[in-house]
Amino acid sequence: MRTIQKGILLQQIGRQLRRLKIENNKTSKEIASLLNITTQAYGNIERGESDICITRLILLAEYYKKDLVDLIPNEYRNFENNPESKERIIVNGKALLTEK
Repeated sequence: MRTIQKGILLQQIGRQLRRLKIENNKTSKEIASLLNITTQAYGNIERGESDICITRLILLAEYYKKDLVDLIPNEYRNFENNPESKERIIVNGKALLTEK
């Protein structure tokens, strides 16, 4: 069983966000302003160097008129039909809860 590697997940989410920004002809400055963060902070998110909180993901989903799940990389969607993914999340969740 494979566990989620946070760095890879952050990069995948960042690529999804960059793709949406480009498809919608938006600038990093516009998106950063929407999220109430600096352009540099948004660039860090797109490059997978910083995490993005769920509230900002929800804001972006609403802004782009997408379902929240559309911002999540394909391999982490549809957990009900993929028991291995469910286990990976649980395993990772336990690891995150025990790390301090």
